[in-house]
Amino acid sequence: FRRVLFRSDFQRLISRETVINLYEGYFIFSYFSSAWFLICLFWAQLFFFFLLKIKDKVKKYLYTLIWIVWVIIALFSKEIFSLVPVFRRLPLKMDSAIMASVFIGLGYLLSKGYAILKKKRTVLLLISVVSILIGFPGVYYVSCKGNTYVNIADLVYAIEWRYLLGAILGSIAILGLSFILEKAVFLANIGKYTLVILLVHEVVYTFLIAIFNKMFRLSLYPMGMRFDYICILISILTYLISLLIAVMYYHVLNWLKTNYEETKR
Repeated sequence: FRRVLFRSDFQRLISRETVINLYEGYFIFSYFSSAWFLICLFWAQLFFFFLLKIKDKVKKYLYTLIWIVWVIIALFSKEIFSLVPVFRRLPLKMDSAIMASVFIGLGYLLSKGYAILKKKRTVLLLISVVSILIGFPGVYYVSCKGNTYVNIADLVYAIEWRYLLGAILGSIAILGLSFILEKAVFLANIGKYTLVILLVHEVVYTFLIAIFNKMFRLSLYPMGMRFDYICILISILTYLISLLIAVMYYHVLNWLKTNYEETKR
């Protein structure tokens, strides 16, 4: 039985689907498929750094035109890169990173604007509150309700202009909220654990769904959860357990580091 199971897993590992997923940087065959985000972020930062570097080397109108073309490529990347032979995608989430670099650029632009108003706390607070009040309902009605399924990992943006408008409204709202909660120590401490939470939450999420299916005779599956009370409960439990694992991980890491430094003395 073990030989059959091993042979089945090995065949799946070397299958064409797995090779394609590896090429695309999407580890769908493992419990850490969300790690695609880190690869995407790496390329996105490189793209944005390159675009930022050429800012002073070209005229303003040309630089603006470059960004407009870049945004168009990002929105229609699935159609454009479908011409790539064999895999019809760029390797290691580079095509997804084009859209991600647009968001980095948007955040950079917005943060510059907020930084100018940082000393004017009343004006900043007013803009932040207005951006939140407009942003979150705007994202819901323009993007969530008015659009269909979107997924940057698969280059699916549905109705492109609604996706982009929803992203802009959401970015304004979240950045405004971050300036209001800039000195919230509790949130800052939680923020330190986000990388570990990102990597472990999928394992926890899959494990919890299996438990709920067994205990309550349900037929839930990770990619098909409906937005109901069970989904909310599993999401909350996933976050809390992932946070606990992250806190334990960093405590053990600090303990090992402290002991290592003491032994060196």
